[in-house]
Amino acid sequence: MVAPVPELFRDVARQKIAGKVGQLALERNDISISQETLIQGYIMATPKRDHKFLRKKLREKKINITPYEKYFKYSPEDYQNKKYAAKTHNNNH
Repeated sequence: MVAPVPELFRDVARQKIAGKVGQLALERNDISISQETLIQGYIMATPKRDHKFLRKKLREKKINITPYEKYFKYSPEDYQNKKYAAKTHNNNH
């Protein structure tokens, strides 16, 4: 799913996504990474300008994006802001 990212930046994109997914899994004390955690982390690590493409890719993969709509509201910079992070984390549980 990082194919549209210019090749030069793909490793950085993978690292950002993996970092966010790992962070979410640790916060939830997950034993393994669920599809939900993976998708949420992917959305949260993706710049807002690329959300349209990400929505399209998720649909192509037959993934219902309705449960994830709340994560598309913010950019990665917003998630670094504790107010937004707490808000989205509390909405999950």
